[in-house]
Amino acid sequence: MKNSNSKFSEGLETLKNSQRELTYKEVQAFSDLETDRLDQFVKVWNYLSDKRKAMLTELMFIESYNNTMVDFSAVALLALNERDPFVRRISLKLLSENRKRTFLEKAILLSRSDPDLTVRLEAISVLGFFLTDMEKSARHREKANAALHALEMLQDVDDPAIQMQVMEALAYIDQPGILPKIRACLASSDDFAICAGLRAVQNSLNDQWSEDVLDLLDHTNPDIQLEAVKAAGLLQLKKARPIIFRMLATEFDSVDNEMLEALIIAASQFGGEQAKEMIEELEEVFEDEEDMTDLFDEAKSNLEFAAFQEKLAQHPDLQAVFGNEDEAEWEDEDSEAINYVELMREHIENLPPFVEQVEDDEDDYLDTASFDDDDDDDDDDEEDDEEIRLKPHHHRSNSMLDIDWSQFRIIEDLSHEDDLLDDEDDITFDPDADKKHPKK
Repeated sequence: MKNSNSKFSEGLETLKNSQRELTYKEVQAFSDLETDRLDQFVKVWNYLSDKRKAMLTELMFIESYNNTMVDFSAVALLALNERDPFVRRISLKLLSENRKRTFLEKAILLSRSDPDLTVRLEAISVLGFFLTDMEKSARHREKANAALHALEMLQDVDDPAIQMQVMEALAYIDQPGILPKIRACLASSDDFAICAGLRAVQNSLNDQWSEDVLDLLDHTNPDIQLEAVKAAGLLQLKKARPIIFRMLATEFDSVDNEMLEALIIAASQFGGEQAKEMIEELEEVFEDEEDMTDLFDEAKSNLEFAAFQEKLAQHPDLQAVFGNEDEAEWEDEDSEAINYVELMREHIENLPPFVEQVEDDEDDYLDTASFDDDDDDDDDDEEDDEEIRLKPHHHRSNSMLDIDWSQFRIIEDLSHEDDLLDDEDDITFDPDADKKHPKK
């Protein structure tokens, strides 16, 4: 306890010092703040500059993405009232899994009246997450219905961005009224609308959009193709598997970071031996990329789930539930398909040599030809050859603030924990709560 108090005090001192950057260990000290520590934190927070508050909020967000054991809810709830829209938006992201009634009421208020559009859009996205609790206990349904009412009130707002975001949120429950809107988006010539439609498909998990997703997998706009790959994986579209497997096998070193992640996750959601072997090959290729560890852990988890689904689908009593009849014929045709694992291995063997960057001011990789120094020492040459590895150096993007968090659907039922945490059951929702609060 003494050590914990010391870290918290040190974190506060560093936070007050505008000339010093916080380490992630110091940021961790602001996790799980109880009343006494929160009071101390507030006294410091109130005197921080907007820039300092934004810095801390962003660091907390990055740390929460890398470490699921931290909980910055207390600070994020406080930061929702800040004047900087960046701080409010990132605080909403930090609270995306929070199911407290007071937070829901605040999210509804921000979705209706925040002066910054990006904050409103983030709040609408959060309300969509509440809809995923519609099938839980009566307490959860009450909150989900409050979120639903708020979203329905926003459907007619005269702003295309808000309309699209509301559509994406309502897709979690496949609200009948949005189905024509999704259909119109997928058939649109507007790239923004198509992307929104594909994100709505990802939220709905409704396979009625399968053909639309398949048609968009080869779209020339990389943003649309990215969303189509994500949708194909979530819907487990077997007909999309050859396209995605080929891209993963032959383009993993040339696509951007977001597409690489989407292809790996989609392949893992399809499951099967080829997907498993390809992911294992890629894990070896990127073994030096520590920031890809969580990605491969997620992929392995998906592979295990897909294998479990396949086992269930083989049970005679469950075949009708899984509806494999339409896929059976395609599976037979695919039995003689290309061996994508071998295709990937051939591609890896043909990769150009990669040489580690030297710590200097140059950003470009060194030319391997420069290492030909006519040294006759064969042993040294062998050592040099070992350093020239046939591996791409593929750093993942650090721009996590633009991640579409709606794709990370929590399946585990933690409602019993919510019941223990939610100590505000006596609060009754007022759909017109924003009229009783002053606007920001």
